[in-house]
Amino acid sequence: MLRSLLALLLSAILLSSKIRLGSAHEHHGEEAGGSCELSPDVRVAAEFRPGVITVDGHADDWTDIEASEFALLPALDFDADKAYGGGRMSVRVSIFFLRFFALLLDVKGDYW
Repeated sequence: MLRSLLALLLSAILLSSKIRLGSAHEHHGEEAGGSCELSPDVRVAAEFRPGVITVDGHADDWTDIEASEFALLPALDFDADKAYGGGRMSVRVSIFFLRFFALLLDVKGDYW
């Protein structure tokens, strides 16, 4: 029993030493154009506007909430020339009960 447990432990150590840990978004030799690092200079301004929204999948209630627009870039390639050509993504945020928030993401065109 002890011998088989020791053999199992040794095999686990041997196998784990052969497995290479990868880091997120490695560039694999490609030119480094983008990064997932935190950018402290990026800010999105938003102001409080009271109103009632319904989280039902319809955007009718959200028209009074100002949207912030962002380019849709591929997750692993941040080149602006590879952005989705059908438009930008608009994001609207509504906070309720001072604890929760709802997001409305709107993408024009045939993105999905």
